[in-house]
Amino acid sequence: MWSVNPNIIILSLFILVGLATTVWGWKGVVKTKRVRNWPAIDGVITVCRPESEQNDLLPHIEFGYAVDGHDYVVTLQYPRGLTPDEEFKARCLEKYPKGATVRVHYDPADPSNATILDVVSDNWMIVAAGMLMTVGGIVLMIIHHGDR
Repeated sequence: MWSVNPNIIILSLFILVGLATTVWGWKGVVKTKRVRNWPAIDGVITVCRPESEQNDLLPHIEFGYAVDGHDYVVTLQYPRGLTPDEEFKARCLEKYPKGATVRVHYDPADPSNATILDVVSDNWMIVAAGMLMTVGGIVLMIIHHGDR
């Protein structure tokens, strides 16, 4: 009868999770790089409320700007996975009061897609963690195979 060592299954899953994490992080790196290269113009905060429909700790912020004679008003979209706290909320409310001038980065292919958030990414850490998991799993599998 054929049997599978449970350690091999666990290590295989560990490697697969590592690969998935690496790919996910890399997609974030590519997206961040793309946004950093978007053109930037001045815009104005048109709405700033302490709470949004999403979360009591995420302020509702709208900003307006013009590209090629077309006016846009956009609601600020926060990054997925953001875990806000009172300090984050206070910083946003202080940095983006109604009427403040802000730097708007917009997608030249779709100027209605824009952000005022600083484009900073910790996605390299996600890539590194995924690679570490993958390589670590492979090394452990080799060691385990050598012990047979």
